[in-house]
Amino acid sequence: MVATFDRDSTYNTYVDCVNKNQAGISLGRIAVGDMERRTYWLTVREIRRLETLAKKTGLNSSELVRRAVDEYTERELKKIQKH
Repeated sequence: MVATFDRDSTYNTYVDCVNKNQAGISLGRIAVGDMERRTYWLTVREIRRLETLAKKTGLNSSELVRRAVDEYTERELKKIQKH
């Protein structure tokens, strides 16, 4: 398990964990402040795309996932509220 520390203005301090094992790669978060630890399984393709985007943007993959989840859930909730 590899842990890295990160801080940004939107979220409190957190620890990102990447666990590589025989079944694949899992990303998780350890709660610090207003966050909760969650583990989600991603395909190797998804991991590679996140890693590529992280290198190009300078953001870590956890931040990219958080932003994607925020954007997606906001968009989908707006759709649901229209009906």
